[in-house]
Amino acid sequence: MGLEQVSIGEFVAAAAGPPRFRAKHMPTQTVSQELHTEVSRLIALFCIADDTDTFILNNRWVGGDIWSQELADYTDPIWETVVLRSSAKTFEAIPTGPDSVCRMEWAGGFVQWNAVAVEPFTYLGEPVTFGVGGALAYATAVDGRPHELLVELELPSRLGEWRLRRSPTPSAFVLARHAVTS
Repeated sequence: MGLEQVSIGEFVAAAAGPPRFRAKHMPTQTVSQELHTEVSRLIALFCIADDTDTFILNNRWVGGDIWSQELADYTDPIWETVVLRSSAKTFEAIPTGPDSVCRMEWAGGFVQWNAVAVEPFTYLGEPVTFGVGGALAYATAVDGRPHELLVELELPSRLGEWRLRRSPTPSAFVLARHAVTS
């Protein structure tokens, strides 16, 4: 698949502009029904593609959550948002359906799933084409290696403004409609 990990800043710089990206997402299980509506979805994986590039966003645990004698408690877990860039062909290769199976590897790791739903993103039954606006992220480092976590990504579309936000569960995002555009 030829995946390359890029920073959130590099992703926004490369993808910024008017709506041109089609999208796929992986819904996650939750008992919070308000997170699975037409205007809000809890998701674990977000993929967008235009005629040139595919970008895949996924959060992964990178450290922390270990016992600290100094704190007499567990350290905070550290998560990062992995942004992968590839050719437009990668988007088509990502299987959809209720029982999709896939493994994607790059120099820094892999993401895989087995028998979970991956769906094209639609709103009221219509495919949504996204643009990419600004992003808010925070950065930290573990053992000298930097990590970024996406807090919010603006996703304008002709069907309204959307936001991809960090969820209460660090392994997921909330993709929610923000406001109607004119």
